[in-house]
Amino acid sequence: MQRQRTILGAIIGAAMLFAVTPVFGEPTIQTGTEGADTQTFTGTAGDDVILQLGLGGNDTQDASGLEGNDYIYQDGGAGDNSITASGGAGDDQIFQFGGDGKNGMAAFGDEGDDFITLAGGAGNDTITAVGGAGNDQIIVDGGAGNDTITANGGDGNDFIRVEGGAGNDTVTYNVSAGDDTASLDGGAGTNQLVVNKNGQSYTLRDGNGAIIRQDGSGGTNITATNFRDIRYDGGAGLIVAVSGNGTGTITSSPAGVNCGSTCRASYTKNTKVTLTPRPDKGSSFTSWSGGCKGTGACSVTMKADTTVGAGFSGVPCTYAPSPKTKSVTCKGGVVSIAITAKGSTYCPAPDVSADSEWITISSNTFSKTKGTVILTIPLYESSVARSGTVTIGEEAFILTQKGRDCAMSLSANSSPNFDSGEHSDVFTVKAVPADCAWTAAADKKSTWVTVTSGSPGTGTADVGYTVSANSDHKAARSGKIIITMGKKTKTFAVKQSK
Repeated sequence: MQRQRTILGAIIGAAMLFAVTPVFGEPTIQTGTEGADTQTFTGTAGDDVILQLGLGGNDTQDASGLEGNDYIYQDGGAGDNSITASGGAGDDQIFQFGGDGKNGMAAFGDEGDDFITLAGGAGNDTITAVGGAGNDQIIVDGGAGNDTITANGGDGNDFIRVEGGAGNDTVTYNVSAGDDTASLDGGAGTNQLVVNKNGQSYTLRDGNGAIIRQDGSGGTNITATNFRDIRYDGGAGLIVAVSGNGTGTITSSPAGVNCGSTCRASYTKNTKVTLTPRPDKGSSFTSWSGGCKGTGACSVTMKADTTVGAGFSGVPCTYAPSPKTKSVTCKGGVVSIAITAKGSTYCPAPDVSADSEWITISSNTFSKTKGTVILTIPLYESSVARSGTVTIGEEAFILTQKGRDCAMSLSANSSPNFDSGEHSDVFTVKAVPADCAWTAAADKKSTWVTVTSGSPGTGTADVGYTVSANSDHKAARSGKIIITMGKKTKTFAVKQSK
């Protein structure tokens, strides 16, 4: 009798805690022995209060409420128990406690707005909670042990909370019709979550509110925390294990694996998953193991759980540019360099740098062992050739840009017609580019003409010259100033009357 009072008090307290109204009435109490008991009860069309107490041993408890607003309390006690309850039609309240041992527990609310709570206790328990039609509340606590928990609300707008507790638990959540709210916590241990959509829409978030997966719009909102492995629609799990003295990342298509950080993912069975290694700088990919072999592409068809090993070496790849040198005109342009890598079937893109500001690295595309570096070279406004070095990995590519050809013109082709007296004057040499050098001097026969300033010169500059008096008044005379720029010359004529 004392145990019955304690249990009734617990029922009332639990109902008040979860804001449900306890059902009172003449209870039907089935109390077992210390041995293995079988307790079966089928309710009436009214509001039933059913208490099944297992005490000790491996007990079997089965209670059905039928119609009415029923209250079912089942406690298996110590032992490996099988506990089943069905509320039937009406707004039912079901409490199940497995106690110590390995328990199989199942509760079905059926029709009505039902409240269901199941606690597995110590041991490896198998727990199933289904709300059925109506707006249901379901609370499941696996307790200690490696538990297998399945929960779904059924039709209606349901609230479901699952706590796996200590141990390595597997939680299966079946998305049902209605706008449900589900809070799923794997607890301590290495836990797995399986989400079956059953043709319904849902949004799955982590404990920080970030969306993990969204299938459709609206529907059920699921929050999942403390799960190492999440699978969808009964899919197969893929685990990637990275080894070696190098570093790198393995990515997958379809997305899911980014290892580095995320080395486990779940895929619908028979999905073809392609894994791609991405070595870090200074490392190279060596080989696959497990679900993939060799050093080539890795594709896994997810028929079952699969583990793939990926090795990275601390020995870097080497890179060879082709060509190794290139010359461009002063007009500039685009230079394409083909890159070939050795040392691995998957190498990281090489570092590319230029030692000169006039060389622009426009792109560096690379995949596996092949790549292309694109350089952009500007217009060059100088007559002197220049060169720069582009370093690709550890290899040097030498780029030379030719200087612009020098050209010149004169502001006038001849002097004024000077009279016989002494005179001085200037003319302008226009040379481009501005660094083009030239000289100006009178030819050997024009001894009476002297260049006084401007020579040697660069670019555009004035040339000053003088003309001595024509003391021989018998004839007019003419002379020349020769402007020389490399192999090019221009002549400036000088004229003087008698």
